[in-house]
Amino acid sequence: MKNLRNKIAVSQILSEIILLGIAIVSISIIYTQVLAVPGPQDTANVTIIGKMEDGHPVFDLQRGESLERDTKIYITIAGGYNKSIYTFDQLFIQNALGNNLWNIGEQIILPTENVTGYGGPQVEGTIIDTKTNAIVFWGVLQEGIITRHKGGIWHFDEPYWRINITDEVKDSSGNLNHGIAKNNAIIINHTTQPFNTIHNNSGFFNVLRDAYVRVPSSWSLNISKTITVEAWMKPQLLPPIIDIVDLEEKFGYTPYIAHASGDCYAIVSEDQSKRGTLQTVRISTDGNITSLNTTNFGDAKTSIALRPTIIKMTEKMFLIAYNSRYQNSNELYVHLRTYNISTNGSIEYTGNELALQDYASSTPNRPSLQKITGDIYAIAYWIPSQGGILKTLNISSYGQFNASSIKMM
Repeated sequence: MKNLRNKIAVSQILSEIILLGIAIVSISIIYTQVLAVPGPQDTANVTIIGKMEDGHPVFDLQRGESLERDTKIYITIAGGYNKSIYTFDQLFIQNALGNNLWNIGEQIILPTENVTGYGGPQVEGTIIDTKTNAIVFWGVLQEGIITRHKGGIWHFDEPYWRINITDEVKDSSGNLNHGIAKNNAIIINHTTQPFNTIHNNSGFFNVLRDAYVRVPSSWSLNISKTITVEAWMKPQLLPPIIDIVDLEEKFGYTPYIAHASGDCYAIVSEDQSKRGTLQTVRISTDGNITSLNTTNFGDAKTSIALRPTIIKMTEKMFLIAYNSRYQNSNELYVHLRTYNISTNGSIEYTGNELALQDYASSTPNRPSLQKITGDIYAIAYWIPSQGGILKTLNISSYGQFNASSIKMM
């Protein structure tokens, strides 16, 4: 009889060893996988409101935890034109915070350039809590243009320009600095005038008509560092000009000129604010012009002064007529004023004014003045409801009006 006991014993030991190895390997795998998974991370739980105020990024910490001094604020302007990083170590931020922490209720204002207004850039803000390496705020603070450069490119190659039409002169830079053609600025066609152009059409500006292109001010034209200007020009032969002088900063609407004395002349007009402007200039016999004195009448906040005209009454007394409101009315009435203008161009208002209140109009129409004889003057004007009106009145040599003397046809 054979004894198989030893063989069976060996088989049991091997089985136990194999099972033990499997158990150890399984536990090791599970242990490794469990420990390899990172535990929960600390994240800053905050509510931050970002906005633009007076052209600058502003951030308010409204709720949650305080943020540490290593917090970073990123500002991106125009999608890449300017990228800035701000930290709490900067003095202007330290002054805004009560301590080295950004606490609830505290506000941070960043001193960037003013980026609001027409043609402003897009502004983005990002705030990172460095302690947890987490973004606690991101947002677009202002919608706007996206660019990597300031300035504008005007080719002046449009098919044509319409005068005083917004965005008629195109900016090809992408910064939306489109212009407005003013005072008979026109396009020259390359096909019909090839010698006055290079490749395509060109803009033509007649200096005698003060032709120009007006481009509204914008952020991308506010260049504070170096600037490069490049242009192609072909000067034209123009009639000789003896002299040019700026009569008034915003002079030029419906001007009217009258001789004062000697080489002194008086000019009335309305400025951009709809005020009346009376200015004296000296024009020498060789054509040179010198500006002397300027005064205004009418106030755009309460009244307006439209379509003024002027005549000489005596050696130094002048009569001005214009359209303006009277008291609280929105209708236009003809107003008369008298001024003293000396031989050296000085201007003095006499304090005398008369409003012809019988007929009103919503349409301004320049009055016409004529001295008849002595102190008698005639004034003619037009209103839609009555047509042409002719009146006479008495005005003393001192510039005083006699309202009772008015006669009308």
